Amino acid sequence: MARRISPCRRDTPAAAIVQLQSSHSTRRENRSSLRHDRCTDTGGRARRVHGMNEPLSWATLDYWRRRKPADAAILTTAARPPLLWADLPGLIARIAEHLRMQGVAQSARIAIAMPPGAETALVTLAAMQCGVAAPLNPELTALELASAMRRLRPHILIVREGLPGRPEAVAQSLGIPTLAAAWSIDDGPGGVQLTSAQARAVAGDDALAAPDGTRLILQTSGTTAEPKLVPLTEANLFASAAALMRSLSLTEDDRALNLLSQFHIGGLWDLIAAPLFSGGSVICGGVFSVATYRAGCELAPTWVQLAPSMIHALVETKAPAPPTLRFVRSVSAPLSMALKAEAQTRLGRPIVEIYGMTETAGVITSNPLDPAQQKPGSVGVSVGPTIAVLDPSGRPVPIGSSGEVVLRGPQVSPGYLAAAAGDAAVFAADGFHTGDLGRMDEDGHLWLVGRSKDLINRGGEMIGPAEIDAAALSLPWIADAAAFAAPHPTLDEEIEMAVVLKAGAQPQTALETTLAATRDALRPLLGYGRMPARIHVVQAVPRTPGGKLQRHLLAEQFSGLPRAHVAPAADRAALAWPERPVARWVAGVWASVLDLSVMGAGEDFFQSGGSSLQAAQAAALIQSRFPDQMLYVSSVYEAPTPDQQADFLGEHYPEITARILGETLRPDGGLTHLGEADQMRFARLVRSPLGPHVAGGRPIPPAIFILSPPRSGSTLLRAMMAGHDALFAPPELYLLSHPDLAARRDWYGRAHASQLEGLPRAFMGATGCSAEEAQAVVSEMERDNLPTADVYLRLQTAIGERLLVDKTPFYGVHPSVLTSAEATFERPIYIHLSRHPYGMIRSFDQARLGQLWWPRLTGPDGDPACPFASRQLAELIWTHIHANTVTFLQGVPADRQIHVRYEALVGDPEATARRLCATLGLPFDPAMLDPLADPSGRMTDGLRAESRMIGDPKFHSHSAIDPRAADQWKTAYDRDFLSSRAGALANALGHTERVDAADDRVEFDV
Repeated sequence: MARRISPCRRDTPAAAIVQLQSSHSTRRENRSSLRHDRCTDTGGRARRVHGMNEPLSWATLDYWRRRKPADAAILTTAARPPLLWADLPGLIARIAEHLRMQGVAQSARIAIAMPPGAETALVTLAAMQCGVAAPLNPELTALELASAMRRLRPHILIVREGLPGRPEAVAQSLGIPTLAAAWSIDDGPGGVQLTSAQARAVAGDDALAAPDGTRLILQTSGTTAEPKLVPLTEANLFASAAALMRSLSLTEDDRALNLLSQFHIGGLWDLIAAPLFSGGSVICGGVFSVATYRAGCELAPTWVQLAPSMIHALVETKAPAPPTLRFVRSVSAPLSMALKAEAQTRLGRPIVEIYGMTETAGVITSNPLDPAQQKPGSVGVSVGPTIAVLDPSGRPVPIGSSGEVVLRGPQVSPGYLAAAAGDAAVFAADGFHTGDLGRMDEDGHLWLVGRSKDLINRGGEMIGPAEIDAAALSLPWIADAAAFAAPHPTLDEEIEMAVVLKAGAQPQTALETTLAATRDALRPLLGYGRMPARIHVVQAVPRTPGGKLQRHLLAEQFSGLPRAHVAPAADRAALAWPERPVARWVAGVWASVLDLSVMGAGEDFFQSGGSSLQAAQAAALIQSRFPDQMLYVSSVYEAPTPDQQADFLGEHYPEITARILGETLRPDGGLTHLGEADQMRFARLVRSPLGPHVAGGRPIPPAIFILSPPRSGSTLLRAMMAGHDALFAPPELYLLSHPDLAARRDWYGRAHASQLEGLPRAFMGATGCSAEEAQAVVSEMERDNLPTADVYLRLQTAIGERLLVDKTPFYGVHPSVLTSAEATFERPIYIHLSRHPYGMIRSFDQARLGQLWWPRLTGPDGDPACPFASRQLAELIWTHIHANTVTFLQGVPADRQIHVRYEALVGDPEATARRLCATLGLPFDPAMLDPLADPSGRMTDGLRAESRMIGDPKFHSHSAIDPRAADQWKTAYDRDFLSSRAGALANALGHTERVDAADDRVEFDV
């Protein structure tokens, strides 16, 4: 016979159906008690959270019941009455008591298959008080449910009947007792009813017995393997709740909006326990959709927790934030900086990205609430666990270096239940090995750079896919993206990527155009070594219900597609070597690298199976045969067939071409002196990237500009200055010469986009972020087409009180660029650096800088064929830049300029450094005399580990400042070929020595 129990009495016997309904369900919330005038004092707010002066426990709920009985604790919709604090603790206790009466022991596993909502929250909290709650995904199929229950072996199941997989039927087939949960939407959240059934007894030899104090068992997402069972103890859970409350400064005035699944830690503990244990309230709004978000916003939430895909949906639909909302907490998956910036703009609220795991009961690190205190791309600082970043041997890595994130502390689970040896090993003596790769800066901010299991082994080079994802997500037409490893016959694995296009981004007919634009946009962001070999457009990137990426499913989906055609051995025998001698020679070198029997004139290096590592090997092999030349790996990408490479070498490396052909060359090629007509022709061909400057806005704080031609020692000088604590000296920025970032990008185009890596390297040095995060920051600014003045301001904000040193030789090409420095900055200082013209010309010629400088001088619409020989171009650049600089500095006060000769810089570096410091009003710093020290701190390394430094790629081949470098030109030339204009300018700058005439002929042996 069924009987009802009075909601306030506990002495009535249990019946077949027990009514567990709040006696106050008809009362409405006292809205006047909910204040929305937020306190901004984090310390004060935290004291209010812990006003009881006691650690968190189940008794905390009773504390808030006594403190605010008439206030709402749990809400669902505007139409249903809320559950009040007066009833919450008692209702949970009565559900727990009913479970005990079904024979549920303290260590019994209570499986829960119920849809997200208030009733599920109440039942789960009650199950945690009397046993071990084990929530299941209510969307599982019958087969998936059977697998989950066999893995979990619950002692009883609580189920809401009518779910897709019919959990009650699955449980019956496995002999698991079942309690049915029912409620009416006409009642308040406390109106849940439970049937009765006797739980299975807990066996003494239970192989799944959890550690003492376990209150919750969650299953990992199972993105790459079978889900693991994670026990969380009462100590784990309360430590996590307290950490979350501190990190968000939660008070009793706060109200969370819960739209997440309640079989994961986020929807179950973050959004139930934290709001309630802080004395606030929670809106249980069900499954996320834009409609449920809007409905929940009607109940005045102060914060909401969402996965990035959900945040993206709000941005796309322009869903507004309610006026009560303080912030949005981003969880479950990496949040791209582009989406974060767009969401903060659209919603007008801070986005707080965190890092958490099931194994830590939730939060590990959290960003500050104040966006001004957040660091781009960082997941914040620890709010509980002790974090170590370790190398594969278990040793801590240096600050800023990447390694595995290892955690210790009260939030960390005791270890997986019934785990395989490999899984159990992640809980080691030194802590919980997360499998996440990250790095920390000196302030304790953590950046995640990928999963160790997700690393792509591309020809022995380990590549993290997260940075590729971030680059793709920075593009305005990409809604979602995921890079993944695809099998490759020679590289082991190759990079491929799946992308989801934003609605209306491109019509389907223009798909190939979109993919081409995506490749073009990614190339400067990733470099050639991290470019995906194939890009697939998909409707959705596979993720778990909690939002975690499932890269392995993409690999399975696309692994069967045919690859670029490489001629098999039988067909290759029919191919012919190139007819042109230089092309045939190149083909021979490349074929040896690619292990091919023959290579045709038009065969593409990369379509023939070449990788980025093999491209570097091919370039290095050619350079090893001509060690006096500097051959860049980009040459293989710019000219990827033997025929094209032969043309490339002929244009940029005539000495190599001549020596391949067995010819002789004079170093000066018999060139005559440059005349006035040559100089006028040069001036006509050089284009200006910046029109007449128009001053506007407030001046930027002072900066230091190094004005010099290339190959004049500017890299050495900036590396010395970077050693001073008061200075910030990044590689070439290429900012002042362009009005905005779009014009800057257009000027350099795709082929020379790698020369723009100085700006992201500067943000790396200024903020401590990773290469991909810095590149994403720059990409976001490019997308917004920031004026260069605004970019300078952002960089100045990042470096604080330090003086910016901008060393970009290109600035001196155009008088309008130099003039803009005076108009843009507040009392800038100029260092005019000069080197003997023959020293500069020799260095320019050896580095083959003409292939980089001619496109830079003429712009995207200029003639790509340079009419001048390398030596002539070097002399014209030297003369042009110094003439502009001398004229410009005549109008600058003497106290804001200094002339430094390269010969003095390397001959007496200390005297030069002291003189510089005196001009800048700074004390001398001895660290300036060791420019090769601390490459990362001085930014004399590349943007990435395999990159060369922008400026002087051979900088680190030196062991110290060498005074002999000033005189090496004296044995390089056999005649004085300077024009009269260059000679006069050299004399004026103090470079008076000349070459003695000689008729020696230089022969090259082949």
